[in-house]
Amino acid sequence: MTSIRKAKKAFKKSMKPKIMNEAEYAEFCSHEEERQVYDGRGTFDLYECDKCGGKIVTTYGNKGVTPFCMRCRHCNSGTMFHRHTFRTPPPAMSVKRWVIPSYIQYVKLKVGYIDHVNHGGLMLEEELPSSRR
Repeated sequence: MTSIRKAKKAFKKSMKPKIMNEAEYAEFCSHEEERQVYDGRGTFDLYECDKCGGKIVTTYGNKGVTPFCMRCRHCNSGTMFHRHTFRTPPPAMSVKRWVIPSYIQYVKLKVGYIDHVNHGGLMLEEELPSSRR
């Protein structure tokens, strides 16, 4: 194997996040309250698409990190940016929850999402994989 191939292989391996085993993940989740991250529980965030104007409202089910922007849930080609935080949800809008995935959901996540969760990131409840084994 050439040195370039070895370097590429080593780089790929270094970019792959560690997947915790079930005991490690349980221990990690048990420290949710101690994490030095924003606690948005009790607030509601409005995200709005820069392309189609679609909107969603989210809230925190757990203490953790959420994205400032994400792929649009309406047109799938725009970017939804966090625009405003409220103390009460805007009327006539359903609210989606940010949560810590269960262990079964965690191991089914794509690589980038595993890294996000490993750093205290939350996931939208409706976008988590099934909890069935």
